[in-house]
Amino acid sequence: MLASASGVGFTLPPPTVIVTSHSDGEVVNTPTVSIVGNISDATSQVTVNGINAVVDGSGGSPVFTASGVPLSEGVNAITVIARGANNISTSISFTLTLALPPTLTVSHPIGGQLTHSGTYKVQGTISDPLSTIDVNGVSAVVTGNDYVADVPLAVGSNTLTITATGENTAVTVATVNVTYQPVELTIEAGTSSSAFVDFITTPDVFNNIGTRNISYALPPQISYADDGQVNIAPQTLRINYTISVDATKPEGVYAFTVTYKFRDSTEPTIFLREENIDFIVTVTAVSGPPIVTITSHTDGETVNSTPITIIGTVSDSSSTVTVNGAPASVVGNSYSASVDLVEGSNIITVSATNSFGTTNQIINIILDTTAVVVDVTVPVGGSVAGSHDIITTPTIFSQINQYSWGVVSSPAFLTYSDSSAASLISPDTVRFPYTVDATGSAVPGIYTITVQYNLLNSGSLLSTESFDVVVEVVP
Repeated sequence: MLASASGVGFTLPPPTVIVTSHSDGEVVNTPTVSIVGNISDATSQVTVNGINAVVDGSGGSPVFTASGVPLSEGVNAITVIARGANNISTSISFTLTLALPPTLTVSHPIGGQLTHSGTYKVQGTISDPLSTIDVNGVSAVVTGNDYVADVPLAVGSNTLTITATGENTAVTVATVNVTYQPVELTIEAGTSSSAFVDFITTPDVFNNIGTRNISYALPPQISYADDGQVNIAPQTLRINYTISVDATKPEGVYAFTVTYKFRDSTEPTIFLREENIDFIVTVTAVSGPPIVTITSHTDGETVNSTPITIIGTVSDSSSTVTVNGAPASVVGNSYSASVDLVEGSNIITVSATNSFGTTNQIINIILDTTAVVVDVTVPVGGSVAGSHDIITTPTIFSQINQYSWGVVSSPAFLTYSDSSAASLISPDTVRFPYTVDATGSAVPGIYTITVQYNLLNSGSLLSTESFDVVVEVVP
């Protein structure tokens, strides 16, 4: 409350002015204010910084109001002048400091949207880069005029309160609602489930998205496959996926998160948006006859030696597997059996039986001991590319993230090189590309190179695999 002093040198007293709406040095956040106060003489004329005030004496104690007094950012001098009916004036001066609140925008989430991420990445812009921003108690990281905060959500509807405090202490508050629901699936062991999720973003992000990075840490015996992205204008990114569960996975509830990072189409080093998908997968027991496959050989394949080893997978690890009536070795979801062949056509029947029934797979293998199966042909002094597939088990396959290799034996004039990174082909195949080079002194003929590969998980050995590459050198 501010009061005027008595006049000096006048026989009649000037009006007395008391400002009640503001105090000296007060900080305000609006560019115009109304100055209100009491005046002793209801017939007085009052101005505030040149703006005429309205004097109301109807309530007994006269009150003046000056509306729309403009302020500039920073300190403003306010002068109230009151002239009484006796033409004697009094004045009072004080200061008000205008601190405009920062301008705050929220780009993510878009109000009311559904998210599958229990930790949501709130993003937006702020006009004052020196502002501090709080989102439901989480301090945001402010970089230039952008901010981001990773905010935990509860299942269901969540109200996010974003509070921005400018360098001048002025505050802006915005609220937005978002609903969190993890993706819940029930999958029978030995099967898979395919579906999609939608990420809602801004049209600006949508129009500038390029490639994406995918990362996750999965429970053992559960695999995740990204089946592609569909952009649905104006702002929806649809992610198709498949989750597969090994037949030996115990019943239970398993939770994991898959993270997508979307790159800028023109600046691949910049990530425009990051989204998570929280999965809760309930695995149920296998039901029905087992699913059996043969992975080591194909129908109609020709081989040049006997016996051969038939290898494959069975969905139910408790199944009994036979190959041409003889028991096979079953380890986890993989089986193997040695089979003697006769010259010519050989029918191979693999049978898998559990409490629900029996499933058969039948192929024909042709034995031709006079034939030599050549993998690659290389001219003298030339080079040739090829590849070899190793069939492993789904359990080992899901853990492979490294490998090493070496040549066991090779003619001196032939060089075997691992030409590029191996390819993992779900559910159990590892493909190794290679190059064979022949020197200028190579002798035409058919030769064998034996190589060995070690399949690793972060340096730990999972399996050692050896194979032969039959090379024909031609002039």
